Amino acid sequence: MKIKTAIIPAGGYGSRMAPITKAVPKSMLPIICKPVIHHIVQECESSGIENIIIVTGFCAEVIENYFSRQAEFDSKSYKPADYFEGLNLEFIRQDKPLGLADAVICSESFVEGDNFAVLLGDDIFRGPKPGISQLSDVYEKGHLIGALPMPIDRLSNYGVLIPSEKHSNPFQICTILEKPEHKVDSDMAVAGRYIFDSSIFDKLKYTFSIIGAEANLTDALNLSIQRGDNVKGIKMQGIRYDVGNEQEYIETILAAVQGGWY
Repeated sequence: MKIKTAIIPAGGYGSRMAPITKAVPKSMLPIICKPVIHHIVQECESSGIENIIIVTGFCAEVIENYFSRQAEFDSKSYKPADYFEGLNLEFIRQDKPLGLADAVICSESFVEGDNFAVLLGDDIFRGPKPGISQLSDVYEKGHLIGALPMPIDRLSNYGVLIPSEKHSNPFQICTILEKPEHKVDSDMAVAGRYIFDSSIFDKLKYTFSIIGAEANLTDALNLSIQRGDNVKGIKMQGIRYDVGNEQEYIETILAAVQGGWY
């Protein structure tokens, strides 16, 4: 199914990468010549997405300036604005960093009741096909979550999908565990790529009203499962680079140099 709209939450503090993130948003950390968010927008463009909503925070102007036209730079050989001329880019500012659930809720009026994608602003995906297109190619209804196998010793850093059926792809999900501290019967870590229908907003608002700024997509998705909504996962092909921690940020830069995609 063609997905026309994507939300990129990029307004967090990036505390794991402080102190540089006091001045530079995490999504603007450079992968040599291009910031993280450039790669995410490029993934959207390659997947046929037409409308992108970037939810920004206290360093909003840094992101907005990057995607704006600036004659001094656009006259030179490197023209970042030209890469995305066919996209409709919208920027929404979170007044306070109230978490991922709030970031998506802020975008509701732009989605206008349609199905939409969410791509986390600190995850770069590289694979045989753009990450979000792997989801849109099989998406039919409800909510679909991209996942990748993760070594057991790193599962505690991610949301983990527990499938109700293990031999299909996409697969039905019976629950999602957020950063489990104990051994779980799954290695499917959430890969920061989602497709939702508009019913997710009611669940996000409900969980946010109870949990507050710590509310995340996992809470809303587990509520959707409990209420009988269609929630599936898909095993993606490729590599997710989580630039939100020092080690993987360096690994991402090295991979970009080796692969020539910077």
